[in-house]
Amino acid sequence: LGIGSTGLIPSHFPNISLDNPNTWHNSKFALLSGGFGGETIIPNSGLANTIVDLSRIQLILPVKGKYALGLDLSPITDGNYWLKTISSELFVSDDTLTSFREIEGAGGINSMRLSFSFPLTEYEQNGLAIHILFGSSRHNSIFDIEGTEYIYSRHLSYSGLSLVYYLSSSRYKFKRYPINLHGSIGFSLSPLKLKSIQYHLFEDANGNGYYDSFVDSPYMTSDDSRIESSYSDVQNPFEIKIGYDLELESQLHLTGEISYLNANIELPNLLRPLNGTVYNSIKHVNFGAIKFARKIPREWYQYFHYRAGLYLDQRSIQGYGENLVETGLSLGLGFRFGFTNNQIDLAYSNGSRKGPLSTTNERIERFRIQVTLGDIWFVKRRAR
Repeated sequence: LGIGSTGLIPSHFPNISLDNPNTWHNSKFALLSGGFGGETIIPNSGLANTIVDLSRIQLILPVKGKYALGLDLSPITDGNYWLKTISSELFVSDDTLTSFREIEGAGGINSMRLSFSFPLTEYEQNGLAIHILFGSSRHNSIFDIEGTEYIYSRHLSYSGLSLVYYLSSSRYKFKRYPINLHGSIGFSLSPLKLKSIQYHLFEDANGNGYYDSFVDSPYMTSDDSRIESSYSDVQNPFEIKIGYDLELESQLHLTGEISYLNANIELPNLLRPLNGTVYNSIKHVNFGAIKFARKIPREWYQYFHYRAGLYLDQRSIQGYGENLVETGLSLGLGFRFGFTNNQIDLAYSNGSRKGPLSTTNERIERFRIQVTLGDIWFVKRRAR
């Protein structure tokens, strides 16, 4: 958050990353976190496209300073879009008909993550995260001719299961400074599966957007109106991440991370929305610096965490020989308050992207707001 990282390296608090289960035992308090974020794509034409959605809801429970449990829910893909063409004229049998077309979609894939970690040695910690993938989406094509709508729709449902293994070590030093090493490897236990229900084109006589056999035409039974098909091994990804966290004096940390994702997606062209772009692989590198708040602040500015980072993304796209490359700067600010380390975090990044999907460079702006509340759980209190 604020350093351009994928989440492997601690940036929320010293030695704590909300994405890395191996760091959760360092928290003295249970943590409940949630937030939202957004992305704006600005081409040279100046016509911006903005998406805002919920980032994640998460509960973390450290146990005895050695173990940790966690549960979180987050969106993986966002399939919300809406496009409408300008009206056009059709000439049929000496008549002039006005028409236009709309395409719209909603829904996506979500992940419920169950995580835990435990020590291997005095210096090494390992953890596991199980991702349960689920969700659904709908995609409609609407043809309007002289005010009468003809609708073609498809509903998709998703399911899958993946596992991520984490390994961290605090054994080493760089000169006299502690350096913490982190790594993870992720793969599918059950590759992503997809079920498609395709509905035939129909005239929406009553304008409610759904097929009604007693009003709309042509008349179809429930069996006639749709075609069901299933696809297995739609996505079978493999991901590896490696990073370091160098602890300097006065709460100053220098971080670095590199990651590689092989998406391994096999999706029929008919099921790819819009321009049908699918990533083959994603390579990511980032370097950051964090100045954490003082444990006992004396001045107002010592209540804040200050974060900055540089990142590089390189994405390989199916059907294109050229990679999509994004470089940018990320900034973050965190405000700690309360005895239990409650915290508000703000992050902003500004990058430039170029590649085969656009003839000119695009500017990418992202923001994220996150609130974390701490509490004391599983502590035996003395009776008074």
